[in-house]
Amino acid sequence: MKQKIDGLEWFAKLASWTEYELADLCLGRIPVAGSADSDERNRVIEYIHRAAEMGELARQQNSLTPFGLAQYRSSTYYPRSVATIWAAKNFPETFPFKPVEEEAPQAGVGHKWPWGDYETDLLKKIAVAADRFWKNYDPSDHTTAPTNKQVIDWLITQNVSQRMAENMATILRVDGLPTGPRK
Repeated sequence: MKQKIDGLEWFAKLASWTEYELADLCLGRIPVAGSADSDERNRVIEYIHRAAEMGELARQQNSLTPFGLAQYRSSTYYPRSVATIWAAKNFPETFPFKPVEEEAPQAGVGHKWPWGDYETDLLKKIAVAADRFWKNYDPSDHTTAPTNKQVIDWLITQNVSQRMAENMATILRVDGLPTGPRK
């Protein structure tokens, strides 16, 4: 078992961490607000971004602070349950927490629809697509919205027919989103 570092109890209780907090934790450091960036920390942050882009690490936006917390300059958060699994695997010597595997969300599992427990394969796929493509959408920045083509192409890779993928992408699209190329 890893040795407990003083001051980490507070971070162990948070539901999510900023990318700066997660990077410091991966390096075995106690995150300190306003601490200066280092080459080592920046390399870990880049590694975190790549893992998130590849779908290995889930991200969520902080809706309460649209411009992020000033001391961390970030409005992107990583759920503790997912981040602990990822960080313990990728930084086994320095990451101070054990994985919280029992809390890790699984796509389409445990999701309660408004109409109860009823679920189909297509409902699971639309839920995963919503999470994958729309959870990081920022209404104040339309360039963060995925294109219908991106959503359709991904759904087709999940064995959804072209017609159904088009319908699902339309259902998921934000109301009032301007059409045309993203600028």
